[in-house]
Amino acid sequence: MTTPRAVVRAGVIGLRLPAGDRRAAMAALVALALVARALRRGGLAGAERRLARLPRLLPKQCQVTPRRLATLVSAVAKHVRGAECLAQSLVLARLVREAHPHDTVVRIGVRPGEGSLSAHAWVELGGVVLNDTDDVANRFPVIETRPPP
Repeated sequence: MTTPRAVVRAGVIGLRLPAGDRRAAMAALVALALVARALRRGGLAGAERRLARLPRLLPKQCQVTPRRLATLVSAVAKHVRGAECLAQSLVLARLVREAHPHDTVVRIGVRPGEGSLSAHAWVELGGVVLNDTDDVANRFPVIETRPPP
């Protein structure tokens, strides 16, 4: 759960942002807290259901670019416990879909290691990676592609 301290920190960060960015950052903060909690309790399907039930997070005339949304989600996630790559990607995909209704997908990939398996999630808009490097699919071969919640 998000602590009041995290909200205050994110609020202080938000004070230094233009109004559109501040609105997107606060929407990301709320959504990340809910999704991170839902992932811990009900896994991916539960988190997607929770996110899908939220009302619109951004105004219809949102001027924030998809890359800027990715930056804002990443910055806010540092203040939310459990907001790892999957939570960030689900929230980012939802925000991008609201602001720029194009071909947005969440990709989940895995990389086998010595005696372990690493997983990672990221968002692509029209085939362009938003919240990672362009070679992420080479490092984490895709096992699943999901539409935004």
